[in-house]
Amino acid sequence: MNYFEQVERLYRENSDFKHAIETIKGLGKKSKVLNFSHNDVDGVCSAFLLKRMLKKYGGIETISVMPPDFKLTKKDVESFGKEGRFDLLIVSDKGTFEDYDEICEIARNVLIIDHHQPQGMPKICKVFNPRSDNKEYAAATTLLCHMIMTKLGISGEIEDFICAMGCRGDFAFDVVSGKCQPFARPFLEYVRPKIPEIFEIVKEKPTMFDTEDRTKTAILHKITEIVHAGTLAHLYSEDFGLDISYGPDLVLNFFIELSETGKYPKNVEEFLSTKSGKLIGEVYEKFQNDWKILEKRVKNPIHLGKVGNASIYLIFAREIRRAEQTAFSAILPFVAFAHMNEFKKEGEETVIIVFCPKKIGTHISMRTDGKIINCGEFLARLAEKLRKRYPNEKISGGGHANAAGFFASSGVPMYKVLQELVSLTEEILTEINI
Repeated sequence: MNYFEQVERLYRENSDFKHAIETIKGLGKKSKVLNFSHNDVDGVCSAFLLKRMLKKYGGIETISVMPPDFKLTKKDVESFGKEGRFDLLIVSDKGTFEDYDEICEIARNVLIIDHHQPQGMPKICKVFNPRSDNKEYAAATTLLCHMIMTKLGISGEIEDFICAMGCRGDFAFDVVSGKCQPFARPFLEYVRPKIPEIFEIVKEKPTMFDTEDRTKTAILHKITEIVHAGTLAHLYSEDFGLDISYGPDLVLNFFIELSETGKYPKNVEEFLSTKSGKLIGEVYEKFQNDWKILEKRVKNPIHLGKVGNASIYLIFAREIRRAEQTAFSAILPFVAFAHMNEFKKEGEETVIIVFCPKKIGTHISMRTDGKIINCGEFLARLAEKLRKRYPNEKISGGGHANAAGFFASSGVPMYKVLQELVSLTEEILTEINI
């Protein structure tokens, strides 16, 4: 099945995809659209494609907002009441939660485009969060946005390029190893011959995405890592004596600059040739220095035990100082995951839990290369346990089967989070090993 056949099949068989298409088609040229998107690579790529799609399809202007917190709240939406009435609110790559229906009290027309494991399904919001034949959720929200553009007949090389980055940013495929999630394979096979230069494999320094073979990388891996660094640009503003208000906004503007050239960049130099690109390139150099510092902190994981054939490791470490105020995965977890194979045992699945105390709370990232433990379900259970004890604190957790995140605000003692984490791990060990 090629990519266009996949899009057409999804349109025939998935009513949510049809609703998403109809929602876009139902907008008029004077419509106002507000988009809340995730602040990571996939989220910013999604925001760009949605902005470009609405402009190309109907000349519609879109306001894009990428808050640092993963889950969107009613308060977030209320804060944009000053922007005036919106005909459509699109929530992209920010999870699928049952209580998103509360947003409909403010915005009557809400479309959720997402690929995370749902934590309850909204009944009022329109939701486009499909599953593939093997019941796995889509590989990236960027890919879902690209599918909408493809069905509308308005995708081109720039959109293909951005979508490839969004997919790589959420680990949908690995150019070097050849691994690819089933939902993303038709797109990968379609896009590789269209923009072959970025799929070139080179014998250069490995990136955060080169988890299996750290002797080489790919151009796509390099530019996606640069974009990830760009989303953190505001953390480096003091280094340059500049007022970089927010990294994701800088990256979104960078993508707009790239699109105005009318062609996709074929190498890193072309990629960073715009005004914003040059600044992001400088941020990337600082990011690489931070990476080297953090590599020393992830070398000695604690082995917590085995669940079936899966070994669970805990890394307890602090983020780089500049990222201690972030409630999301900044640099440390990616450093740990990049070195995952160094302590993997042959024939076993590996699970890594990165426990990171921060000034504003406790952050946990989790990743597995197998299927025995579902990371999203594990951290959602942890969040649920702690919310019962601390109902007034900001606590969230969940994500994907193979990668997930958790955050608890500083009102939840770090040792209590660790205690519940170990307790939950013991429960899992008992449940599966009986």
